[in-house]
Amino acid sequence: MSSFRRGNRRRFRRICGVLCASLLVAFPAVAGPLAEAAKVAEEEAAAGDAVGAYETMTEAVADFAMALPFTVKKAVFVT
Repeated sequence: MSSFRRGNRRRFRRICGVLCASLLVAFPAVAGPLAEAAKVAEEEAAAGDAVGAYETMTEAVADFAMALPFTVKKAVFVT
């Protein structure tokens, strides 16, 4: 392989790395509803409302579970 091709490959890798890094910086991470509910529940627990914190997390997990697709890992048919 010639040195010209090797130099182009390095330049291509460098450009791809810069593009990927700029995309990661440009789009901030967004917390999901579970993380937001956990923050609210933590604030409630710190304020002394343990029951409210528990209910907040229970509702958040239930909402999350309802959004998941229904799957069956193992089905056993009995005759």
